[in-house]
Amino acid sequence: TTLRDRGIAVRARDARPPLDLRAERRVVAGAGNYDAMCANCHLSPGVPSSELSRGLYPRPPALADELAPIDPRTAYWVIKHGIKASGMPAWGASMPDNNVWDLVAFLGVLPELDPDGYRALVTASEGHSHESRHQTDTNDDDHKYTEDGDSHGAAPPHPPADSLR
Repeated sequence: TTLRDRGIAVRARDARPPLDLRAERRVVAGAGNYDAMCANCHLSPGVPSSELSRGLYPRPPALADELAPIDPRTAYWVIKHGIKASGMPAWGASMPDNNVWDLVAFLGVLPELDPDGYRALVTASEGHSHESRHQTDTNDDDHKYTEDGDSHGAAPPHPPADSLR
């Protein structure tokens, strides 16, 4: 856990959140994608567990119940790159950074929502809606992608553990 948390912190520190991270359009867009892609594991307000969340080990955090704000840079890095051997996918392989930041924006308000507020944001969204892309070269350290319909491609490579400092 310490190695994972330290590795994420080191890599996330260079992420630059957009200035409009609290913009309503970002929060609403993130709500639709969260509901479609994240809620089954990380749950939504008023939902104590799901069949999937109970079956994952390690158990994913119930993000609606988080008491401390989630650092946007950390959330961005985890959403984009995933966490090996945890069930957390690398969504950056299939969605561009702008849409990852929309999810981060939504996570900033999720703990403040009750079930009705959550459902209202999801209803206001376009649902599961993001630009798609896939990685063209899994050995490319710059993680270059191309547009490709709704293809969900391979996860970006993770840096070697010995590079954690």
